[in-house]
Amino acid sequence: MNRDPFQSFIDLTQFDQTIYSLKQQIEQSKATLDKIDQEEKLLTIQIAQAQDQWHQAKKAVDERELEMKLLEEQERTKKNQLENLKNPKDYFSLNADLEHIKKKQHALEDDIIQVWHTLEQAKRALDQMKKDVEDKKQHLEGSRNQQKELLAQSEGQLKRIEDSRPEKLVGIPDEWLEKYSAMRERISDPVVPVNSESCSACFHSLVARDMQLLRKRALLQCRGCFRFLYLPGTVDVEQGT
Repeated sequence: MNRDPFQSFIDLTQFDQTIYSLKQQIEQSKATLDKIDQEEKLLTIQIAQAQDQWHQAKKAVDERELEMKLLEEQERTKKNQLENLKNPKDYFSLNADLEHIKKKQHALEDDIIQVWHTLEQAKRALDQMKKDVEDKKQHLEGSRNQQKELLAQSEGQLKRIEDSRPEKLVGIPDEWLEKYSAMRERISDPVVPVNSESCSACFHSLVARDMQLLRKRALLQCRGCFRFLYLPGTVDVEQGT
């Protein structure tokens, strides 16, 4: 049985809304996957920063300890020189050098305590960061798998629906399809119902003549936004017959 062109057209627009919704789901899933990738990259950067802070703290400790070793070697050298002193005139000079070395050692000891404290803090922060990052990555991986599965389902469903679309075009006048296709490229809802004698998209009021035509199942375009208009009641009556 041949279907009414008006009803077929309305069915097509509702069918296309399903396609639009699926495409939106697909774009949303892709955007979510991109966001997950960005979050993982940020976690990698955070780990690298924590590791760099630890390396810098370790470097500071190594430098201070090396400096302390050099001072200890200088101290031993000066003490040996004092023990083997042959010229008493050199005593005061060597003793002054030793006192200077000891002052530097005392100052360096306080510095070493501080840099060791910084190193321990950096190590604890790095260990905690690694644990937190591992937990977050596991959560992100679960979200990624979920989105990939949803994306595959949506893409599969979209292909099946789009493959069946040509049969929905049968019986619809070419003039309607041409106008509808042009409008569909510009907006997501090219066909909308009339609500309280106004376009439900832009709220442009319809004149009495237009309402009469709509009740007779004519296909009109809104004078305000140029969307196609229909009366829901007329469609419901046709679907129920």
